[in-house]
Amino acid sequence: VIIDETSMVSLFDIEYILTKLIESNENIRIIFVGDWKQLPSIGPGQFFKDLLSKANKIDFDWIELTKVCRQKNEQLKKTIQSFNKSDLHIPDNHEGFAFIEHNDNTYEDDLLNIFRTEREKKDVKRLEEGKEKLKDEEWGEEIINDWQLLSPQNGGITGTNNINNIIQENLKTLGVVS
Repeated sequence: VIIDETSMVSLFDIEYILTKLIESNENIRIIFVGDWKQLPSIGPGQFFKDLLSKANKIDFDWIELTKVCRQKNEQLKKTIQSFNKSDLHIPDNHEGFAFIEHNDNTYEDDLLNIFRTEREKKDVKRLEEGKEKLKDEEWGEEIINDWQLLSPQNGGITGTNNINNIIQENLKTLGVVS
């Protein structure tokens, strides 16, 4: 049995899961998959983190994957790794990464201004290279393929639901989505 996203499993959940699995087959093999550095369970305990911290004291084999495959931007990878090492300093001048300090009243405008500013930078660079400015559809495709916005929540002004709505409306104005 493979249990994925184990870092998010609470003590109550893991107790229930393991009890049911072992009752049905005491020789069962279980593979826990997860990243102890990611979000913990919303319930009590940090089962996965605790399990890994005790791995050398119990009969438990584990493998840590160390190659980051989700990000292509090397500077962003280094920033993420520094966060994982508890160095919460956000570089002031970080290519490809921006921390948006926000005011709820201006958040949407702030986000759209970032899009406009980045597009203007791209257009200036393209003109310097003797190319024409980006077409709306090209810019929209670049947003879809190359941008990633992170939020620690789903709801609220800065939540993923609102961010997705802002981006979708922006992409509609560019003629990329309907």
